Amino acid sequence: MISTPQMTAGPCVIHCSAGVGRTGTLVAIETAIARLWKGQNINMKDIVLQMRTQRAFMVQTELQYIFTHLAVMYYISVSRREGRANS
Repeated sequence: MISTPQMTAGPCVIHCSAGVGRTGTLVAIETAIARLWKGQNINMKDIVLQMRTQRAFMVQTELQYIFTHLAVMYYISVSRREGRANS
């Protein structure tokens, strides 16, 4: 996912047991990366709050929320190191 983002127009199915905690974490990360690729600013709090308007409890725990930040920071770091555009 990090080395080759899937920037397709079609839908992608992501699901864990309840479809909110781990699923929400991955969707938040994917959303942030997609926004970065479009040259948009990202705000993880806003991303999660928007997701929660569509499905309650997306990103359930504090640890999952922290992980979304760490994963996106890691993506930015790797992208810069590899010289990718829009990073």
